Amino acid sequence: MRMPVSRAVLALLALGVAACAWASGPLEEAYRLMAHGEYKEALAKLDAALAEGPTDLSEMTGEQRERTAEILFLMGRGREQLEDYDAALATYSNVTSMFPESASYAGACLALAQLHIRHSEPEKAAAELEKALARGLSAEHEFRAKVFLAEALSIPGTSIQDLERALKLYGELEEKAIRPADVARITYGLGFSFQQKDDWQRAEEYYVAVSQMAPDSLWSAYARMQRITHYRTQQFGKDVALLQKQLRRQHLELRDFVQAGPLAPDLLEAAPMDVKMDGKPIAEIRLPQDAVFTHNGYTVRAGQFVMRQPEQTLIGRQNVTLQHRSQRKAGMQIRAATVSIDLRRRSASFSGDVVFESLPNDPNATPEKIGDFAGIVVNLDTGWLRFRFAEHPH
Repeated sequence: MRMPVSRAVLALLALGVAACAWASGPLEEAYRLMAHGEYKEALAKLDAALAEGPTDLSEMTGEQRERTAEILFLMGRGREQLEDYDAALATYSNVTSMFPESASYAGACLALAQLHIRHSEPEKAAAELEKALARGLSAEHEFRAKVFLAEALSIPGTSIQDLERALKLYGELEEKAIRPADVARITYGLGFSFQQKDDWQRAEEYYVAVSQMAPDSLWSAYARMQRITHYRTQQFGKDVALLQKQLRRQHLELRDFVQAGPLAPDLLEAAPMDVKMDGKPIAEIRLPQDAVFTHNGYTVRAGQFVMRQPEQTLIGRQNVTLQHRSQRKAGMQIRAATVSIDLRRRSASFSGDVVFESLPNDPNATPEKIGDFAGIVVNLDTGWLRFRFAEHPH
């Protein structure tokens, strides 16, 4: 029986999952459940679908290998939607390593690259994308892979930063882009890459173009944020006020987009924390009330911190704030209900009614609100930010 095609399934098809005509039983039911956002139930059906076939790769026919790869890819999507990112990474990796000839391979590579960027691992993302491009992809998948690769190459403070190659890729993509969202994304990427090259004039031309061509897009919001930060360093207060007003008027609907911005150009290394008692690691330790965590110019405060071992994670609650000021006095402040600081990856994740504010040059002045968010992740070494917008942003 052929599966009815829904909008959600079409979205999966665009990411490289072919809904096979012979798909039936648990697999077809899993598609239906995922289309309705019932990911836990879908994963149970996918487990059942996986159990129907052979487990030994050498015993699988070509059709069975294709079906298994499709099931694993969908399992990765379900785990990603449930925010079980480590499990999703492992599942996508199984698809790319075990079924490189499958129709699901390209989609798994792209999903894997996106997750690596979320984990502040652009080097791994670039490696996956290079591998996929070397194998040869469909025109759509190749376009998407080059977009992700250009973004990874332009992330500041990384070993793979290659602005010339990023600009070359963006130039190729600019000629091929058709969808308005892609054009806006690429235009922003060009502006950001020129900004990293200290060519502000070229950068601003692209940032202005994004705001003109797609004034309500997320990439327009990014462009305005970049201009606000730059103008603050130049003390162009009037322009900052206008841009912030435009930013607040936007109705931002999409989720989990990436903004790269060097917030601290000369960061200092800090040794990892290692809490022990009598020579043995402590599973969990409660830090003193009103503890403060500092790293590379960032200061994170919380009413109460708990440190978990051995993964070296600080969990902060009650009046959580992060502040950062660069040497040029441009700064930011984040207020949230909860913060989780991964001390190994130097990554701080803020969640629960998050407020993002810019800090005026005068340290005694009141912070100016930029927006409300569902979550913000900050890489404390590079200043790489990732936002997740609230359902009803202000």
